Amino acid sequence: MGKIKKPGKEADASDELNLVYGVDPNSIYVSETSGKQEINSIAFNIANPHQTAQICFVNPDNLKPTDDLPSYGEPYEKYNLSWFYIWFPWGSGKGNFTTSEAGENITVSPAPDNLEWYCVKKSSNSIGTYWTLFPKKATVIDPMESIAFIIDNIVSLTPDGMSLMYIESHKIPGFDSAKESQTIWKKKKVVELAIRSFYFEPETIAKGAKTTLQWETVGSKSCVINPGNMDVALSGQMDLHPDEDKIYTLKASDEAKSCRANAQIYIGSVSIESFEAVPANVEKKGDSVALKWKTSYASTCAIDQGIGTVEDVGSRVLCPEKPIKYTITCNGKNGPVQKTVQIETMWARINKFNYKITKEQDGWDPKSGNIWVINHSFVEWDTSYLKSCSIIEKSTGKILSNQANGKIEVSNAQAVYQLIGIPSSESMDKIVSEIEKKWCPDREWLDD
Repeated sequence: MGKIKKPGKEADASDELNLVYGVDPNSIYVSETSGKQEINSIAFNIANPHQTAQICFVNPDNLKPTDDLPSYGEPYEKYNLSWFYIWFPWGSGKGNFTTSEAGENITVSPAPDNLEWYCVKKSSNSIGTYWTLFPKKATVIDPMESIAFIIDNIVSLTPDGMSLMYIESHKIPGFDSAKESQTIWKKKKVVELAIRSFYFEPETIAKGAKTTLQWETVGSKSCVINPGNMDVALSGQMDLHPDEDKIYTLKASDEAKSCRANAQIYIGSVSIESFEAVPANVEKKGDSVALKWKTSYASTCAIDQGIGTVEDVGSRVLCPEKPIKYTITCNGKNGPVQKTVQIETMWARINKFNYKITKEQDGWDPKSGNIWVINHSFVEWDTSYLKSCSIIEKSTGKILSNQANGKIEVSNAQAVYQLIGIPSSESMDKIVSEIEKKWCPDREWLDD
């Protein structure tokens, strides 16, 4: 960089004012063409190391990136502007920074605390891609301060070794135009052999369910998973269906050594967390009920009453016609387990209304061996959610019972009996049912 002496004094070593350039870090990692790309970022710093004097930069015409700007290699005297060119030696050789193709992806921008500068990407036949850095307006670097630019998305496919960054400055008040360089070292990234991760997701499953074994290694040349002595990718995953607790071991190796890691899969004990009917009481015929269940670690689940096999978590909409119980059965480790739910139907109804005849022994004939029996006729019934219930002999209108359910003895004669029920809900009509009882004798011989 050129030098400037303090105004009004003869120049000596103590009066010299310099710009100091720096690159942080001063090294990047190179990438292998067939391997993972190493993306680097460095900071380019311009510092004022002087104790008292400022360094000034000008842009009195308020030039912007879209305006006519100086181009590398062309006369620059006509521009009333302070600026820097920065670029790298492009190519694939040992001393090159990176290839020109990779250089197209590099970005240069002001650091977050240096927003008063523009960075414009351009190209020249002589140096290839380069960047012009210039201030948005007149600005300074105060004593012992610096400004920074971020150079990002650097991918170098060149051999490791030394390379350079070139800086050329123009029209900085009090300085001559000058070109300098900064050394940047290209290094191979040394990756120590390691297993970064080796685990099951999920770690606990139902017996025979699917789980995914996942692993990631670095610096390895081969990987083997046991049990099974399976050669696998250096990083990857596989689906398994274990039926017992088991430990798997990953062995990762390079040319000189190996390392191991374990991952364990657990088979959870089957359980039914919930099994319910919502609502549990159905007040109106035709209304639906949601049968819901949630289980843990079930290999299979089934619900009776014709539903059959179901998922381990789910629901089913039902329209029960009568009170009913449902039982869910789940299989798995420490199974099977069961849980039952009762659904009540609360509308008025006749559950049972019929008659039957019983026979009572009343002697026998020793000669024929026939048994003499007496016949007893009964009417029996059962109802639900009735405010009142009457059992009536239809031909006479005689009320035989006012109970909601019961059993009474009646004549053996042929007769029609009625059940008349008044529902508890006033919105429902009365319900009527009839049965016709056949005649039977009071006493008869029962053949042996």
